[in-house]
Amino acid sequence: MLVGLCATQFAWTHDDRFVAAVEAQGHSITEFTIVAETIYMLVAALALFSLTVVGTATVEATRRTFSQWRLVGASPSDVRRSIWALVATASLIGAVPGSLLAIAASYLVVPAFNQMAAPGFDAPTLPPSILAWILSLVLGVLTCLLGAFGPAHRGSRTQAIEVFRDIPRSRRKGWWWRAPVAGLFLLSSLGMIVAAAVMSAQEAGVAVMFNLAMNAGVCAVILIYIIGPLIVPVILAGLGRLAGAAGSVTGRLAAKAAIERAGTSANTVAPLAAGIGGVGVMLISVESTAAVVTTLDGSTETNLADTLVMAALSSFVLLVTSAAVVSLASRDLEREHSLLRIAGMPSRPITAWYAWQAYLLALTGIVLAIVPITITVATTAISSSAYVGHPIVSVPWTALVLGFVLSWLILFLVQWWPARSSLRADVAVGLRSA
Repeated sequence: MLVGLCATQFAWTHDDRFVAAVEAQGHSITEFTIVAETIYMLVAALALFSLTVVGTATVEATRRTFSQWRLVGASPSDVRRSIWALVATASLIGAVPGSLLAIAASYLVVPAFNQMAAPGFDAPTLPPSILAWILSLVLGVLTCLLGAFGPAHRGSRTQAIEVFRDIPRSRRKGWWWRAPVAGLFLLSSLGMIVAAAVMSAQEAGVAVMFNLAMNAGVCAVILIYIIGPLIVPVILAGLGRLAGAAGSVTGRLAAKAAIERAGTSANTVAPLAAGIGGVGVMLISVESTAAVVTTLDGSTETNLADTLVMAALSSFVLLVTSAAVVSLASRDLEREHSLLRIAGMPSRPITAWYAWQAYLLALTGIVLAIVPITITVATTAISSSAYVGHPIVSVPWTALVLGFVLSWLILFLVQWWPARSSLRADVAVGLRSA
């Protein structure tokens, strides 16, 4: 649907009737294309990232199924072809209704975008673009297939022996490249803070302040995403010990279960942390820059609508990515539920156990997101102080708190909702199905 909206907006803004209306009302076509091209790139990057992460998590979650196929005689090429067929089918199931929904949504979203780009613009009503629909359908399917390229190769190499393992664990590899790459991005972020500190008043400016804060924050977001899969289990273990020290046995058990999920798929929390941190970096940089402009000239009006749209889009896609990964890593839990119920835990405390897991995962994402947010705040405060004479920093506390609450709620629902029927069933049924 997102690709379809972008394709329709592109087709309409290049239509001769739209161009004529733009010229007749005294606007420039670049007013509608500059921000649109940024959104195109953002949607493309988010789609590639999200589908690749979810594709990897899908293979990890269904690795035992692939090993069963190998056990009954399937060859690696059989597994690979089956994965490609499944991905192609699933992508069509998603891309066809999504692209059709984009046609209807375009008549609401594209005019709203036109008003953001040029308030008061009266756009002509154009018919649906068949070329945009075909393009969105093809791009959606091809992007899904591209995201499944690596996972399909890894899935075809699954060994039959893995069928006898209880919970297949992902191999803890990556220190050899994650540590130096993360160190490089950390030095880049700290270097921008140092640059802001040694900057003179003549060198300072609104553009310099924004670029330093944004670039330092983005480097820190990449840092936490790279290093996140390695330290997420450590953070969860620490939070679990705090919950146990506070007297919550359920919280301690939930932390151990969350660590198991992180062990099965390393990307359970990293996309969520990157989403929260990235939105925080974007909002702090833009709103602080707007606050500096307003301080210097109170009559200047700033329009942050396009920034808010991009921040909301990024946070939504990355939150859904984490939710999908957590959901995939939480499949087939009937045996775990049944064992807890045999041990004497009723269904209601098991529901609280899910709430604790979601809370700990969301809190871990916040802990990681604090790193880029802190770096962005420090860079903004130092550079604005050099330019204005005192630090001016705008921190969107409301957006961050709402992001945490929304993350908690969604992560709870994607784990609890599929399990609610097994919690009401007989214990023996859960053990047999496991």
